[in-house]
Amino acid sequence: MAKRWSFEEDYIVCKFYLGHVDSWKAEMDILMMLLCEYGFADRDRGSARMRVQNYESLHVGKGLSNAAQQSRDIYSAMLNRVNNLQSYRVLRHHLEATSMGSLIKTPSDLSCYLHVQAPSGDNFFKMFWSFFRASGLTDPEVYNSCNMGRDTFWRIANNKNEGINKKTVIQLCFGLKLSYANSLALLEAAGYTLSKGITFDHVIATYLQSEIYDVNDVNLTLQEEGVPSSLYLLQKNRRSSKEN
Repeated sequence: MAKRWSFEEDYIVCKFYLGHVDSWKAEMDILMMLLCEYGFADRDRGSARMRVQNYESLHVGKGLSNAAQQSRDIYSAMLNRVNNLQSYRVLRHHLEATSMGSLIKTPSDLSCYLHVQAPSGDNFFKMFWSFFRASGLTDPEVYNSCNMGRDTFWRIANNKNEGINKKTVIQLCFGLKLSYANSLALLEAAGYTLSKGITFDHVIATYLQSEIYDVNDVNLTLQEEGVPSSLYLLQKNRRSSKEN
């Protein structure tokens, strides 16, 4: 069975392809050097070539069924940046208004983001439903847009969850397209908040303040800023629909 492609590897391949659209076949040595440089030296050349072909298929609009879902998400987010360059530049300006180098990239305790805790009382559930009804969105529109599993969303929507972690609440904020103020309110109802001193929280806050709700683009920025992949806004143990 072929080795699963990580988000970081896929990001490197997509960026390489978009920078060498017409010459990638002759420049494969560059890609292999990049993969090696970023700690993926064990990726074989044949597999890497097939992954680039996935992006070529996406780019030319042929053979889309051959592309893994993860590749589709990354390509879509990168292409969106190209097509909305001014908006992306404004976002980068807001991100860099606070020196990213002065922030803590990795929280000292990831458990505060990933481990489940039970919200106190029914305030979180009531607030979630209030925002959900106001959004006018359907269940699939919410959980698909924020990379959340259907079962996870169902447990939350039906108050069947024994607890909820911070990253999941953040995904809900993006899925429901909440304002920054409402996002903070929902986080606080679940017992969480956003810290100004941590890169992950700063990125999330900037996107919400900018009302940009593309979680795939958020993941690109988190990767670029060196945030641990466990904090990317992806389904837990999510696998691509097809692996090459």
